[in-house]
Amino acid sequence: LLEAMAEMQVTIESERRELPSPFLVLATQNPVEFHGTYPLPEAQLDRFMMQLKLGYPEASVEADILKAQAMQHPVTNLRSVLSAQDVVRLQEQVKRVEVSAAVTDYIVAIVNQTRDLASLKLGVSTRGSLMLYRASQAWAFMQGRRFVLPDDVQRLAEPVLAHRLTLSTKARYDGTDKGSIVRNIVSSVPVPV
Repeated sequence: LLEAMAEMQVTIESERRELPSPFLVLATQNPVEFHGTYPLPEAQLDRFMMQLKLGYPEASVEADILKAQAMQHPVTNLRSVLSAQDVVRLQEQVKRVEVSAAVTDYIVAIVNQTRDLASLKLGVSTRGSLMLYRASQAWAFMQGRRFVLPDDVQRLAEPVLAHRLTLSTKARYDGTDKGSIVRNIVSSVPVPV
């Protein structure tokens, strides 16, 4: 399904359907009770721009959630704030955010480090490099800048790259954390000035 979505189409029961633009997939995974659900293969995980770990909310936030849902679910009253055309226009503006040659090389250097570690069976693909590039552009845009800083790349490296790594058998049994691998790489690659 994810491969087909990258091609802006899906096939359901032999019927091909075009996907609208923009098209977005948000997926959740509850790591408890995997019975009936299985982790995605590496090739499918690679198609998700980033993976965020939410954890539990603080007690005061959880209390606010309960109060907000006392009478009805808040989603019931949601209203759109952007049209599909607005989203496409913003996506085009994000693509115009400048990424200097030095920052591009920085992204490539970080990704290349993932391909040479003994603790990894599989490093980050070129698609992962592109996703870090695009996510950095989007972050800079949201900060009101027309250029990407190395800080943007550093901020986004873990959520964009960690889920794309495949640990070696030894690293997996040693309890190695993919996020710490990315953080270590980012701290070891010289930052462009």
